Amino acid sequence: MSEQQDPFVKTFALLIFLMSVLAVGLIILGSVIASLTDSGPDVMEVEAAASRIEPVSKVALTDGTLFVSSSLVPQAPPEKVEPEAEEASAAVVVVLDGEGVYNTACVTCHGTGLAGAPKYADQADWEPRLAQGIDVLYEHSLTGFQAMPAKGGFMHLPDDQIRLAVDYMVAATE
Repeated sequence: MSEQQDPFVKTFALLIFLMSVLAVGLIILGSVIASLTDSGPDVMEVEAAASRIEPVSKVALTDGTLFVSSSLVPQAPPEKVEPEAEEASAAVVVVLDGEGVYNTACVTCHGTGLAGAPKYADQADWEPRLAQGIDVLYEHSLTGFQAMPAKGGFMHLPDDQIRLAVDYMVAATE
């Protein structure tokens, strides 16, 4: 190296060293300040997180009384369910109307048109399907058609409730 570059190299090396020391010092200072001010999770943050992950509904069956609580639908008074004398275990059947079945089983695909499903209340999407007749729509909804699984994947729903959902979607196009 020439003598002309020596002062530059020394100055540059000193500058890099000082910048490194400054960076390490700032990191240590930040860590110390963070450890002194950390008081744990904020109460409001914990409450907000708890409200976001709480269940949307609760079902309770005690002494033959069925109570369904939901934040999505208005509260209904508890229904009295008569236990069957010959049955050892109680079975609960929840009966949904067409809108309830649609919101449970159908809205995921028919609300957005996912996988080619006709969108809810979109007359242009439903027109060719309505031309096939309501019986064909019932059959497709019960047994599945193209990308749609049988009963929209909710095999526990009775056939009559699936038909109510089809009627609900068809009525929305009129």
